[in-house]
Amino acid sequence: MAAKDDQRLVGRDDTNDLEIDYALEDDAQNFGLARQDVGQYHLALRLSAKLKNPLRGFTFGRNGKACDFHFSDDPFKRLSNVHFRIYFNEHGVLMLEDQSTNGTIVDNTLLKMKAKPPVETKRTLISGSKISILMHTGKSDISFLVRIPMRKGRHLIAYEENLAKFLYEQAMLLPDPNRTIVPGDAGGPVSLIQYRNSNIY
Repeated sequence: MAAKDDQRLVGRDDTNDLEIDYALEDDAQNFGLARQDVGQYHLALRLSAKLKNPLRGFTFGRNGKACDFHFSDDPFKRLSNVHFRIYFNEHGVLMLEDQSTNGTIVDNTLLKMKAKPPVETKRTLISGSKISILMHTGKSDISFLVRIPMRKGRHLIAYEENLAKFLYEQAMLLPDPNRTIVPGDAGGPVSLIQYRNSNIY
């Protein structure tokens, strides 16, 4: 991503002005999870971002056509086409959902959509959460440290307004439950789904 000068990638210096609640990273439940040697680059997940599929949130994986953040260096194919997604649930809580074959680790919990028997697939993300994908060697593992800026006063008000708009626009993309069923060419039913207008500002 750095080689491609990805606009969603920001340098470490660009994040120095962010006010982070470091106490959350030192919380007892996160002890040992938050590494002090954070990477040189940070991925910025912005509510204003143009997403490949807004209803799925921010997608991460090997397939560049399906993912907002894609990883091309995967010679042993440990990554799935869409490995995991980060999204806001209907309550505005930041979540991660695994979509993979090999799984995603969040705060020492393995999430795995294609596990048998089934295991947990979703996890709440907070500041200090660690996301890891195990690759073919330990030093090739992909790890992220989640950092959510503190918001106070006008910054909190602006964030809440932007989040409400983001969730509203997502809701407008959902299929209309009052869809019409009409006969298809071979006599079978065809569902005509009317999508609501999402261009509301």
